Amino acid sequence: MSSRLFQSVREEAGLAYTVQAYSEHFADSGLSSIYLAVSPKRGREAVERTLDEVRAFLRGGLKDGELEAAKAQARGGMIMGQESLTTRMSRLARIEFSKGVLEDLDTSLLEFERVSAADIHRVAETWLDPSRLSLVALGPARKESLAGKDFGRVLETGTA
Repeated sequence: MSSRLFQSVREEAGLAYTVQAYSEHFADSGLSSIYLAVSPKRGREAVERTLDEVRAFLRGGLKDGELEAAKAQARGGMIMGQESLTTRMSRLARIEFSKGVLEDLDTSLLEFERVSAADIHRVAETWLDPSRLSLVALGPARKESLAGKDFGRVLETGTA
């Protein structure tokens, strides 16, 4: 809820009920995603605003304090997750599958702390490149209100 994207799309503009960015990682593939739950009438505007935030991030990188705040939030989640047997076992299984070894929480936290703002920006330049993005829109909207050609223009030029 404290992310720049959440603040812009939901809190400032009121365009979405839900705003989430997440990723899934596997040994040979993965997915980075931004999820918006929006009214069909505001879908185009919500996508435009989201892409504006992506472009601003690519141009300007992280703002002062954002990396530290994100690390603190993620670190807290990792530590609190140890209280759940399911979460703890899922974490161990993911590490075993991806790295082929068991890794204790302290080792994972140390690796996590080594991530720099430059690392994040380097990865973002690849994965958030507008030419690589895809859009999926599901819901009760009419084709005319959420036409794929319009979103293509948004992705390519930044305007609808």
